[in-house]
Amino acid sequence: MNQNNTYAEIAAEIRRFKKLFLTTHRNPEGDAIGSSLALGNALKSLGHTFRFSLDDGVPHPIDLMSGTACAEQNIEPTPDELVIVLDCPNKDRISSSFKKMDRREHVINLDHHLENSYFGQYNYVDSVACATGEIVYFLLKEMGLTIDVQTASFLYMAILTDTGAFCFANTNKNAFMISTELIGCGLDPHYVAQIVYENYSLSKMRLLGHALSSLEISDDGQIGWITITREILARFNSSKSDLEGFVNYPRYIEGVLVSVFFHEIDDKRVKVSFRSKGEANVAEFAKQWGGGGHKNAAACLIDASLSEAKALILESLLPAMQKMSLHYNDK
Repeated sequence: MNQNNTYAEIAAEIRRFKKLFLTTHRNPEGDAIGSSLALGNALKSLGHTFRFSLDDGVPHPIDLMSGTACAEQNIEPTPDELVIVLDCPNKDRISSSFKKMDRREHVINLDHHLENSYFGQYNYVDSVACATGEIVYFLLKEMGLTIDVQTASFLYMAILTDTGAFCFANTNKNAFMISTELIGCGLDPHYVAQIVYENYSLSKMRLLGHALSSLEISDDGQIGWITITREILARFNSSKSDLEGFVNYPRYIEGVLVSVFFHEIDDKRVKVSFRSKGEANVAEFAKQWGGGGHKNAAACLIDASLSEAKALILESLLPAMQKMSLHYNDK
């Protein structure tokens, strides 16, 4: 049976170590990086040192945030380091060579994904939390640590990005309460928002234009999808980090309950991302294809060609949506 430890138990385990090894999931975004660096930065006040393992590197524009340059690639934890994995549902998705190590002892798992496998010796998983940054905030409070401006900025980035600037369904009262307190700690919300949302590359904007031109809508108007091929990604001289947020755009259309983004990785692999409104549970749908995530935000990988993947997903999503939309409309 999967069971959470208490914040007090996790805090006690952290205090037993001076060296920390922090890591998160592949293709990290604002919550993954923000929650990790907020924890590491705050624990320095107790005399801890930390290494942040991120084989994918810090994506742009998050790399413009002060304090993100500490991320390292191709490193493994040493026996005297406490491993803390943040915002990652299982070891297979970790952006670090740690995922290949057979180690559970002295491993802490902090996350808010529904399908978390509780792979740590110590686990705290809260699928109702707006972000893993929320969990880190309450852990720091349990430890009696002062939140400085740098830590506040990382925590705010975690919450801001994972709630879609406080627009997504996971936005809860703690998102606003914590953000208000962070402002009292010296946070400049505009500074963080400007870095995250106002530093897109020209190639990303042109790529977005092409992606929107690929927009298709189901006959009933409830599903919208866009597509990016490898050839298009190369033509616009873009990286996979430029694709962050693309999946949201079909969801902005009136009547669309589920948006889908097909990203061709190679000839026989496609990443499929989902976003939804209301009670449309895309995490349950993604789980059928070996993926997962949150109720309104999920993803999976399909080992097929792009055309095959689109057919597989859309042919099964359409009937699933009939059940989801009925539930949604009854709310």
